[in-house]
Amino acid sequence: MHTQEGDGNADSLARYLADPASQVSYHYTISTGYPHDDGVTVCDVVDTDLASWSVGDANNRSINLCFAGSSVNWSRDEWLTKAGRAIDVAAYLAVQDCRKYGIPTTILGFGGEYPIHGAGISDHRYVTDVIGWGTHTDVGPNFPKDVFAAAVAKYAGTQQDQPSTDQPETGGTALDALTPDEQHELLDKTRYIYDQLGPGFDSWGVDGDLGRNAQGLRRTLRAGLAALMRKVGA
Repeated sequence: MHTQEGDGNADSLARYLADPASQVSYHYTISTGYPHDDGVTVCDVVDTDLASWSVGDANNRSINLCFAGSSVNWSRDEWLTKAGRAIDVAAYLAVQDCRKYGIPTTILGFGGEYPIHGAGISDHRYVTDVIGWGTHTDVGPNFPKDVFAAAVAKYAGTQQDQPSTDQPETGGTALDALTPDEQHELLDKTRYIYDQLGPGFDSWGVDGDLGRNAQGLRRTLRAGLAALMRKVGA
């Protein structure tokens, strides 16, 4: 999730993102009608099956939503007053996309506090602090993460995916049998496999580029092979 650092709304931000010269995009822009009303507007800017231009090296493995008109410097009260219902709708969208793409609805953290690393829901600063790309710190330390987490749990219909400091009395998962180092190694290898199957990165150069689709985005391995088969008439 992202802040705009501007005074726009979902519609005006979406129009700005539609211009390729802007060199930025999100899958969703969202805002309320504050101060006139509490209605929520959501604009679908980029198809979630495609990458948006939002978080650098993490573009190919993230779905990005921007709170239009918001700021990393907002207080908690400002978030709740100006974007309270937008936060609730953002949680709904997050749960729907997590279900669509098989992503856990785990809250990884916000505002520089990330007790959990891996697949889940977080903010732009997670990419900066945990993945190690870029310098952005949105959505900021005062984002009401408890309100957002409660909304995610509501729409997911379960509390099980939320972080907990309590140790389960029984049960567990296969990951529990691994040491922290082994878990990090597994995560790194999974990311490596994902990167190889996905569209890759511009830093790979022409040798790692399978061509571009109609939107000018790098092709995934599957799309690149399909294009090659069509070209040779297979």
